[in-house]
Amino acid sequence: MDRMLDGLMCVPAVGVWLIRRLGLRVEVSVAAGLTAAEERERLEAFKPWEGLIECVHLPYSISGRRLSLAALDDEWRKQSLDMLIQALHWAGRTGAAKAVIHTAPYRWNGEIVGEYERFVDGVRALAKEAERYRITICIENSRSYWDGCDPAASPEEIDLEALNTYLAVLPEDWLQLAKDIDRPQVKLCLDTSHATTTAQRVASLDERVRMLNAYLDAGEWICHVHWSGNYLADSRGRDDSHLPIYAGSIPVEIHRRVLQLDATRHLERKLTGPDLIREMEFIQQIAQDMR
Repeated sequence: MDRMLDGLMCVPAVGVWLIRRLGLRVEVSVAAGLTAAEERERLEAFKPWEGLIECVHLPYSISGRRLSLAALDDEWRKQSLDMLIQALHWAGRTGAAKAVIHTAPYRWNGEIVGEYERFVDGVRALAKEAERYRITICIENSRSYWDGCDPAASPEEIDLEALNTYLAVLPEDWLQLAKDIDRPQVKLCLDTSHATTTAQRVASLDERVRMLNAYLDAGEWICHVHWSGNYLADSRGRDDSHLPIYAGSIPVEIHRRVLQLDATRHLERKLTGPDLIREMEFIQQIAQDMR
């Protein structure tokens, strides 16, 4: 496999034999609030994947309610932290080196529901637990939400302050968040499809490309990528599409920069074996063109 494909990951659904054959690794997810028996059952299910689990995506909701380390509701914040710590302990038992977390709702259904400093303190508490397992916490840039917006309306015609939003969705805020948390085991996870939904906040394609580049400017802070395509050039990109890398309208120059990062790269979407091979061939072509 091309050296530039080192650290490439995909979903377990592709199949353990093919993933081992291709020299890839996987990211798996864990639900919130599992009983001890359910945790053991899930670990047992991943026994064939021993040595292949690089990253665990920690839960972001339970029973339709979003976990929040930033919550103004003290009881929900404590419950959220407890569930994330429990999930992190499960991740440690898989041998994973990384764990992805979302940020937290800031404004939801017209109300301020989260506070930045609460989130910072919550991640610091989570990072202390991660240290026990030598796990790096990777904070994912959250998507922007466009629920109820007219797809034909330009961003200038939309009241962006009225939309539901998570903390630190803009690239400069996302990077500053990691700096403010200031813990060696806390880095960033770039999701290119999420970044595209946020780039829809500016009108022209050039401005949107600049915003994607601004995410990538986080450089060495990015240790993991959820790598996929989306529709940067039109309002379909307001949806979190998670297309194949070769689909949509994210420029290849952005994908080149993703490939240059010192990071693991996860193809975060449903894939079959033939899908995976086609995607790897596309990535390999990008790598060859960079030489």
